[in-house]
Order: sequence, then C-alpha cells, then structure tokens
Amino acid sequence: MRRRTLLLAGSALTLGTIPLFAQEVRDFGWIELLPGDGTVARPVPLEEHDEGGDALLRNDGDVEIRSDIDGLKVRMVGYVTPVGFKPGSRMMVVDTFLLAPFTGACVHVPPPPANQLLLCHFAEGIQLATRLSLDPVMLVGTLKAEKASVDITVAGYQLEVESAEYVSYERSSSMDRFVWGTN
Repeated sequence: MRRRTLLLAGSALTLGTIPLFAQEVRDFGWIELLPGDGTVARPVPLEEHDEGGDALLRNDGDVEIRSDIDGLKVRMVGYVTPVGFKPGSRMMVVDTFLLAPFTGACVHVPPPPANQLLLCHFAEGIQLATRLSLDPVMLVGTLKAEKASVDITVAGYQLEVESAEYVSYERSSSMDRFVWGTN
C-alpha cells in the first residue's frame, strides 16, 4: 500500500511539471507588428536614393512597438539579413539575423522602421546559401517586444527561433496573409 501511495504521489509530481497544453502558434503578418493602424513599410526604389542621403539610411528606432504581443508564439515569413555566424561551424551557418518584410532590407535599400524588423536568435542556425536573402524564410518562435541595436539598424522586436524553413517565392506569394496580414 505504501509503495502504491509513493508511486501515485511521484506520478502526480511529474504531471505537475508537464505543461497541460502547448501555446498555439499564431500566423503573424508584418502589419500586426505595427501599433494602431499604421502602414507597412515599403522599400524605397533604388533610383530614388540620394548618394549623400545618410539620414535616409539610418533607422534610429524612434518608433512605437506593441508590448501586448510580447511572449506570443508566432509563424512569420520574411527575408534574412545575416548579423552573426555560429562559431565553430564548418559551413557558414547564420545564428543571429534580421528578419525584414522585403528582400534586400538593410543591405541594398534603407532599413525599414524598427517596428518592421526582428532580431532573430536561432541556436541551430540557418545554412548560408546563395538564396539566403532572395527566398523568403518561414520562422516559428517566441516574440519579445524589446528593441535591440545592431551595427546597421535598430530592431523593434526579437524572436527566439524554434524552427526555420526556406519557402519558395511562389509559395510565399500565395501566403500574403503571412507576409502582409491580408486574406
């Protein structure tokens, strides 16, 4: 009887440490990062860039972010700009990167506002490929509503990435609800 009681008590303690439900992953569009009814950042066409336009190239992070989405588990599609590489990896594996709503952000065009950039941390990393900034990447992870500075810009949010996969341009085009928050 005593053995049975201890077994039941041990089982109850173990059950207490297992979450009864996992947080549901929410499909999240870029527009949902904006507070209020703001508009999504669009890239400035290359022909409109001014050679001396340093102010245009800066993003000082002086924009509002949504603190109410802190801690949400989300699925987002965007484009990667490498920031850091996984130490000791034989191949170039990106483990810290910016996720932006359009390709070339922060590299070929001015960075979007801070509330349209995510600084992503991915322990596993993403294999650097020639397609890295051209093909969109779908990430699943937990959002953190906290600004972070990197060399070239300020990100309004951070994302602890749990999984990542490249998605084809065709697939991402049919997923506008992920990218732009539309149906």
